[in-house]
Amino acid sequence: MAVMVWMIPEIDDEIRMRAVKMALAHDMGEAIVGDITPSDGVPRDEKLLKERLALAYLACLIRPVNPSFADEIEELWSEFEAGDSKTAQLVRSVDALECMHQAVVYEERSQLVKDLGEFMELETKVSASELRDWAKCLKQERDTLWSSKVTQDLTFLFILGGPGVGKGTQCARITQDTSSVHISVGDLLREETKSTSSGFADFIKDSIRNSVIIPADFSIRGRFFTILLKCSEEVQLYRLNRRSESSGRIDDNDDSIKKRLRTFSQENLKIEKHLQSKGPFWTIDANGSVDDVYTSIKVVVDEITKDASQ
Repeated sequence: MAVMVWMIPEIDDEIRMRAVKMALAHDMGEAIVGDITPSDGVPRDEKLLKERLALAYLACLIRPVNPSFADEIEELWSEFEAGDSKTAQLVRSVDALECMHQAVVYEERSQLVKDLGEFMELETKVSASELRDWAKCLKQERDTLWSSKVTQDLTFLFILGGPGVGKGTQCARITQDTSSVHISVGDLLREETKSTSSGFADFIKDSIRNSVIIPADFSIRGRFFTILLKCSEEVQLYRLNRRSESSGRIDDNDDSIKKRLRTFSQENLKIEKHLQSKGPFWTIDANGSVDDVYTSIKVVVDEITKDASQ
């Protein structure tokens, strides 16, 4: 909440600073009690009581060392509960907005199995004029989320592999032979860097150039299958160096190639283990020719297609 308060534009600096402190005091109680989510079924009044008592406990611990700080924490909490001051009203509005946002987040994480629409009624408690537009925007995003809910089962095939193993080439052939759609995260990110209206263009370029994994925030519903393409580092380097002669990609240079290979080696094992826990997993030797590798992939794809149709 403190960060949300900090972000609010055009409010008095004195009110902002006190509101940030009040939000921090509120969140201290929540941090001690734990993240009580809507799915836990705890009534809101009980949740607030637990947080208040947690804050009182924290104040007891702090008072022998810093009594003024302990008093300030309890004072801020009391002001928040009373809700009379402009600062308290602002933080209460942020609290309501944050609850609305968390409800939408939990809906997404539950893959829209849980309908937490009742939390959208908290919009009436977002009394601060500075936050009303945020609340309306959040509701619109939620409406879009639910209107686009996928009602049919989808089958996802992840193609993993280090730089230069031939993911793009093989995925293109799979889409030619099946009714599947190929979504390349790398291609999407590179397209984003070309957009003059993107606020992330420079960030993405810098991340790609330095081979830093870009943060991901997504959820996918459906069945999961994974193919891991593996080949020697010598083959990867050979293919990447050949591609760099004509690709024009910012990550196709000697320094970036070495960083990408190192990053893949360090990070991919965690991804492999995660996907292995989600569904069937195949490892295919990608050292051979395009045709040889695709022959092996096609056997797996045919098996997946047969399974998905049943």
